[in-house]
Amino acid sequence: MATNWYYADSSNQQCGPVDSDWLATAFRSGKLVATTLVWREGLAGWLPIAQVAAELGLGNIATPPPLAAAARTAGKATIAKPSSSRSGLVIGLVVGFFVLIAFLGILAAIALPAYQDYTLRARVAAAMAELETDKLKVAEFRDSAHRCPVAGDDGFGEPGDYANRVVATLHMREKDGECIIEVTFASTGANAIGGKRLRATLDAQGQWRYDSDLPQRYLPLALRQSNLTSR
Repeated sequence: MATNWYYADSSNQQCGPVDSDWLATAFRSGKLVATTLVWREGLAGWLPIAQVAAELGLGNIATPPPLAAAARTAGKATIAKPSSSRSGLVIGLVVGFFVLIAFLGILAAIALPAYQDYTLRARVAAAMAELETDKLKVAEFRDSAHRCPVAGDDGFGEPGDYANRVVATLHMREKDGECIIEVTFASTGANAIGGKRLRATLDAQGQWRYDSDLPQRYLPLALRQSNLTSR
């Protein structure tokens, strides 16, 4: 890899970067002289070309007297070392890191609510699956006993017996000749369905209907497209 050099022109202004061959050619043509100050990464400070002549392939050049070198910079601004390319890389990495953090924050803001909605819909679907099983049992009981089952009947538990991570209680009762199964959702953490209800009702004609106070977006698609009423 070519070494990047910097040099001070006749106005003591920093110039470069240039490579070693350019410096050597400029010296031979008289554009640069033995007292011209040069610097590259790795040097402790700016040096006259005469002190790095061997490195530039110029052979031995008489080192100028200290006073002559000092005269070049007397009364003029000090030349700062050029920033290392490594510094630019570090700055780029730091900027890239913060851009990545911001991007991940945006993704999280979008993805987290969507994931929470997905988990709540999954809980409602699990309760619906349990209702399907209970609906068969209720219909069979009414056909054989000619009434709706209630808690404590053979094959039916108390409301709290059905509790799990999704369901808090499951009530079975009769109202106006119709059999009702009502699920109350468990309040597991801070969620939007805790305490909400989903009710399945078997009418006198043997048809089931649903009603719920759940937000529509958490209901299965088939119920959202049906005549389900939200209370």
